[in-house]
Amino acid sequence: MIIISRIGYIIGTKNAEKGLFSCILLSEEESNKISKVQEGSYVYVKAEDEEDIIYVGVVKDVQVINPQVNDEGMQFWKDRLRELDHAYSVLSLTEYKVVTVHLFCSYDQEKREIVPIISWISPGTELKLADETLVDSIILRGEDGLRVGTLAYLQTEPAIKLHPDKIIEDSLAIFGTRGSGKSYAAGIILEEFEKYGTPCLVIDPHGEYWGLNQLVKTNAQGELEILAEQGITVNVVYPGQLRDGLTAEQKYTAIGFPPRCIKEMFERIQECDNLFLTPLQINFSDIGLTQITSLVDFTSTQIETIETIWNRITDNYQNAVFDPIGFFQYGLANDDIGRRTENALRRKIEIINGLNIFKDYGQRIVDKETGEILWPENIHDGSQYDTESLQMGHFGPKQITILDVSNPELSEPARLSFCASILNSVKDMMRKEIFRGLFILAEEAHRFAPIDQRVPTKSILEWFAREGRKNGAGLCLVSQRPSGLDRDIISQCNSKILMRLTEQADLKVAADIIAGDFRHYIDRLPYFQQGFGIFMGSASFLPIVIDFRERETNSKFGETKKVVPDITDREKSVAVYQEEWKEKMKQYS
Repeated sequence: MIIISRIGYIIGTKNAEKGLFSCILLSEEESNKISKVQEGSYVYVKAEDEEDIIYVGVVKDVQVINPQVNDEGMQFWKDRLRELDHAYSVLSLTEYKVVTVHLFCSYDQEKREIVPIISWISPGTELKLADETLVDSIILRGEDGLRVGTLAYLQTEPAIKLHPDKIIEDSLAIFGTRGSGKSYAAGIILEEFEKYGTPCLVIDPHGEYWGLNQLVKTNAQGELEILAEQGITVNVVYPGQLRDGLTAEQKYTAIGFPPRCIKEMFERIQECDNLFLTPLQINFSDIGLTQITSLVDFTSTQIETIETIWNRITDNYQNAVFDPIGFFQYGLANDDIGRRTENALRRKIEIINGLNIFKDYGQRIVDKETGEILWPENIHDGSQYDTESLQMGHFGPKQITILDVSNPELSEPARLSFCASILNSVKDMMRKEIFRGLFILAEEAHRFAPIDQRVPTKSILEWFAREGRKNGAGLCLVSQRPSGLDRDIISQCNSKILMRLTEQADLKVAADIIAGDFRHYIDRLPYFQQGFGIFMGSASFLPIVIDFRERETNSKFGETKKVVPDITDREKSVAVYQEEWKEKMKQYS
């Protein structure tokens, strides 16, 4: 049984159908719990006719009422407050607090079951403050899970434990403006999934998540210190190819689009054995006609020619892979390319080939299953090619695989095509039950699934949101612009975290997400402090405000760089700039 001193009484009904009741609070002298009661506090009342049944609710608002300060008495007290220092103490004698409570369920303390509210609640019924055990049992269902933070606004601070399977089943979306802490919160969720051994895949267009491999702590000065103990195993996959005969760093960066933080990664690799770099190329034949024509500005005649070649290959070879130059040569051999089109089309295909994101098959068409040459048909040299781009070895238990597409020189169409090909390969692996489970997180999701735009990643992300759970794959979309994200995909994400939002268009999306008696949170979203977010989903009985915990791993690679070195010392800032400038000039002179 839960025993807590009363904090007030039910005094009336505001809306019985919605479970809204007015309650008067006791004074601080009568109850030492009064200081803890605020909007968001969890409370309960005992049922009149059932000994073990309690009605649980949440405080929606708190009002301070004083009968002395009404329309008639307002002018009197307005004049006295100007003249008398002790006038406020006179007013406080008749001041009291009234709260509106939303009672949302009944709880059987003996059976530990949630049951409907069935009996009337009479005026005068005692109102009590729920303790941590009750909140954990009812709101969070008393289960262990992803320990992401605590309940905000409560002094009891019960730990938030979100059931990982429910997050996977629902699909999750995290929305928040820049600086709200959305990517930081996403990192916490990744840390928690790793503790359960769940393989994770992160689509990272900023190069900010690889710091998960570094454990950190905050020192006495409030600065982050990297610990000697290693963090999560991280495999950074990026568009590129190894090149032999070069230094260790050069062979990873000579071909393709290495990560934005490649230098820092190499420095870290020298100190640890839980960070890996994996350049990867995809099959040109896997990306589809629409994606091919988006990589370069083709004319309508050139697009028709590409379609003719593509259809001829797919008609003649059911399961084939090929590179861009092999595709072009096959078109020439079959007279699909006119003389007027040949040179211009060749240059554009060479530009695509020069992106170095596609596997090289020596200008041949190859069987995808066996790796044997299908065309030219007169070549029988016994050559076999490795046609797989993404393999099971790129993932692992207690490992986070990061698809790093942060290189600024990588064009957006190439970035989208690369990510779409990887996600389609993951989809095939999940269908073949190669994985028991996988958690996929897409940062800047509005770029990969924009509203009213067709991009190659959009349909595959929609599949993971809709069907992924049936194949053991969970999806998390992170975006600072929910208004720019496809509405169908948002609707498929049944769990959502809303952090600070300020744009009117984004707040309209939030208004569509938050329903019922919790819509008053929408007006508060622009004023949420960093690291606060409303969670809604099956892992919680009702919406809750989470105060996200501190990250256990390094998050500095996602932070905005300081423009002013020292805000408190202008001369020092100037000196820092001058010294850095001299060093840079030496490097580039």
